Amino acid sequence: MKKILALTILISSSCTFAASNEGIEQDIHSYSLLHGVSTAEANKALFLEANRNSALDAIEEEFKGRIAGIYIENLPTYKIVVRVKGYGQNEKRNIVVGNAISKGELPIDIQYGAKESREEARSQINKVLKLVKNYFYTIQTVSYNEKMGILLQKLKEKLLLKI
Repeated sequence: MKKILALTILISSSCTFAASNEGIEQDIHSYSLLHGVSTAEANKALFLEANRNSALDAIEEEFKGRIAGIYIENLPTYKIVVRVKGYGQNEKRNIVVGNAISKGELPIDIQYGAKESREEARSQINKVLKLVKNYFYTIQTVSYNEKMGILLQKLKEKLLLKI
């Protein structure tokens, strides 16, 4: 009886591992096609993506109140770009991320020179929204593009206003 139970557990765990491995392979293939990179680069990017949270938390804490935007660039390699309000020397960092089994270096570019932080942009969104509602009744969304540092407004007529 114990042998049957042990065999059943062994078979079910190998099936689960095989199914999850197929999912990972499919993700790597999809990422590779979407971004036009090799499967090795896609595998590395997906690993960094899955393990980036601790590095982003540290960056958020270091530049608290000064971050204008954080975004990901996929070409030529995966990296995170942090736009910071104020002046300083742009820098490139490699932060080690991962777990006990595997580690990798997450490239992060710190770019200074943004004119406003995310919090200031949110405040501007609220002000702009009140003003724009007086002229347009079909507002669908108002958003902040962290990469470009601009406010965008989308109307139901599919008109996009850059504010």
